[in-house]
Amino acid sequence: MTNIILSTLMVFTMTIANAQSKKEQIEILTFSLDSLNQAVVSERQSFNTTLDSLNQVLSKNQQDFELEMDKSSITINNLNNQLSRLNSINDSINIQLNEIKEEKLILSQEFSTLSKRVDSLKQQITELTNNNSEYYIIEDPDGYSNLREAPSGNVLRKVYGGEKFEIIGEENSYKKVMFPDSSTGYIHNSRVVNFNVKVCQCLNSANELIKKDLDKDFSTGSETGFPDNWSPSYTERLVEIFRYNQCPIGCSFLSDPEWDGIDIKSEIQRCIE
Repeated sequence: MTNIILSTLMVFTMTIANAQSKKEQIEILTFSLDSLNQAVVSERQSFNTTLDSLNQVLSKNQQDFELEMDKSSITINNLNNQLSRLNSINDSINIQLNEIKEEKLILSQEFSTLSKRVDSLKQQITELTNNNSEYYIIEDPDGYSNLREAPSGNVLRKVYGGEKFEIIGEENSYKKVMFPDSSTGYIHNSRVVNFNVKVCQCLNSANELIKKDLDKDFSTGSETGFPDNWSPSYTERLVEIFRYNQCPIGCSFLSDPEWDGIDIKSEIQRCIE
């Protein structure tokens, strides 16, 4: 009960207590009940109004809450979507990283292969460079010539026909020469001939013998040609000529067709050209 109703009851109680007769008391009581009913109705209306107001406030708060919840749900969904996209991007990056690692491995292997090829090409270039060097040999009736430590100086050793060397200088009618093992010394000019020139001289001379069928068959004593029961190849005939010194002196080193890597057929072609 509110304070107004309590106050009304107190007043009615005091009034009833002062009434002179039962009739007055009944009249006062009836009036009091009417007044109380009106007060209760008024209070109820006020309570209902307050309750409606509270319900409105509560409804609005609930709507605001639901709106915020919806917003939060949207935000959460957006975050989940972004997280999903980030996970997808991360997976894609991992795939690309793995592909890059594989490509790096392949490139590393290809680089290793290319490095080997480059090394091989360098070696071939070095070999070609060396092959293009101008080589010389000795030409001496004795089959050898002296290698001296200085022009007209002490003899270091004998140099035999077929030993190749390079000329690295000249002094007082002597050639300063260097051998494949990098050893050096001096040989008199009169004993030094160009290797390629000498090879061609020997091949040309032998070729003339073969064309005229003048190369001897020492195995049967035949003075010219070979017996009908044996038909040696051109290279075999060349080797026999060089072995028995049928051409100019100093060609015996060509008696082995594979001497020091010489390819007789290639040398013949070179001399022809």
